[in-house]
Parts: sequence; structure tokens; C-alpha cells
Amino acid sequence: MAESSSPSLEQGWQNLKVDVNKLREDLAEVAQALVEAGKMEASEARSRMQQMAQQRLDDIRRALDVAKEHGQSATDMLKQQVEEKPLMSLGIAFGAGILLGLLTRGK
Repeated sequence: MAESSSPSLEQGWQNLKVDVNKLREDLAEVAQALVEAGKMEASEARSRMQQMAQQRLDDIRRALDVAKEHGQSATDMLKQQVEEKPLMSLGIAFGAGILLGLLTRGK
């Protein structure tokens, strides 16, 4: 009996080795697939982040352009008022200077 069970035991052992090797190969393929999926996901995430950053930069540029236009408009309006009423402008500037001096002089 021992002799007849020995070949089946040996066959079972060989089958187990084959199964373990197949399992190893399958796990390596799964690991590789996970790595590839991770690379693709990272690439997509990086692309989305770049798009978001570019959009934010564009928003900032537009806001800066608007602020520049407002500043230029205010400068033009002030220049026009000074040209139209130079003595009044000089008086306002003088008064503002005195007021600022009094406020910063301290007690």
C-alpha cells in the first residue's frame, strides 16, 4: 500500500508545484496590471491638475487685466480733473498733506 500511495503523493506534490508556479505568474501579472493602472491614474490626475492650474492662472491674468484697466481709468479721471481745476486740486492736495501730517505727528 505504501508503494501505491507514493506515486499518487508524488503526483500530488508535482501538481501542487505547478499550481504554485501558476499562482506566482498570475500574481505577477496582477501586480503588473496594478502598476500600469496606477501609472495611468497618476497620469490622468497630473493632467487634470495641470488643467486646473492653467485655468487658475488664466483667471488671475484676467483679474489683473481688469485691475489694470480700473487703475488706468482712475488715473485718467484724476488727471482730467487736475487739468480742469488745477487750483482746486492743489488745495485738496495741500489740505490732505496737512491732515496726514497731523495724524502721523502723534501726541
